[in-house]
Amino acid sequence: MGNLAGSVPDSVLRAALPHAADLDILQVGYYLEETSAADRLLTIVTDRVPGVIRATHDADEWPKAITLLALLGPTERSKLANVVAAQDDEVIDGLLAAVEEVDAWDTLLPVAAGMAPEPLQRLAQRPAMQNPTLLTKIADLALTQNLWLSLLPLATHLSPTQLHTVAARVATEPDDSLTTLIEQAHTENHWPTLLPVALALSTPDRKRLAALPVMHRPAYLTAAIEATATHNLWPEALTVLNDLPAATHDTLATAINTLTDNNFREALEAAPTADCTTTLIQIVLRQDVSARLRSLTLLNESDNLELFVATITTQDPAIWQSISEAREGIPEPLRTLLATQATQCGRTELGIDLTTG
Repeated sequence: MGNLAGSVPDSVLRAALPHAADLDILQVGYYLEETSAADRLLTIVTDRVPGVIRATHDADEWPKAITLLALLGPTERSKLANVVAAQDDEVIDGLLAAVEEVDAWDTLLPVAAGMAPEPLQRLAQRPAMQNPTLLTKIADLALTQNLWLSLLPLATHLSPTQLHTVAARVATEPDDSLTTLIEQAHTENHWPTLLPVALALSTPDRKRLAALPVMHRPAYLTAAIEATATHNLWPEALTVLNDLPAATHDTLATAINTLTDNNFREALEAAPTADCTTTLIQIVLRQDVSARLRSLTLLNESDNLELFVATITTQDPAIWQSISEAREGIPEPLRTLLATQATQCGRTELGIDLTTG
């Protein structure tokens, strides 16, 4: 059947395959002489796939199934992987064990890029995927075999502990390699999947990443802000704000203009915990007059206004001077709170200026 499947019409296969056992269908696929027939075969036996998977597991024939997986096109391969991820835990664990045994992660990892979120999350949560050694191996494979963009969709479903393991391996790459990885992710609109890995870096490695010139490109900063807002990653992403140079503040100020009121409120709420209120105020003050008024009004209406202002503890006179110069556009009670805070930070005259207007 395998020898003939590539040359006989679909009608013949549809007539013959009902007489084949589930495991026989796997054997037919394994012995295909024309690899282009693999997609066609899978389409014909779609309703039999769960049974074939179960039979494969029961007969411990995963190596053959993995070989067949490599023959499929990206779409059919991901469809099959989604079905596998919907099976019992023991079936999924059997597949992962076999992939490790035959060292076929370069076959399985590309499948992740096209899997549906729920099946991919289930795969990421299996015990085998909690092994730091295995995760490091997978990350190494992705980084050395041009599979970086296949790893990123999986990363969004990893736990913080898993992400730290992957991020630790990423951090061993030199600056030029990290730059290339970021450029690839940007080109393919992968900021929502890149950010979890980047934000899982250790503090020194995160500062190193923020210092890379590629991270200062306006298009990249804007895309990162948009992804952060869309997926409400403010608590994690805002920790990087203090690490970006002041030269990026104008770009960030423009990017903030594009946020919805609700998105900006979420950022304001997360800022005190991220310890970036001073930097955020600096960026807001770089906005044009109308945009700045909107931002300050939203801050003034924030439920955590007092906490936000209380965490502005900078001794930098230039920052307080900038706040004072913008005082006419600062609404109450925000201006009074800033005046009090300026006084507490040793800037009494500026505090008075803010109070008197």
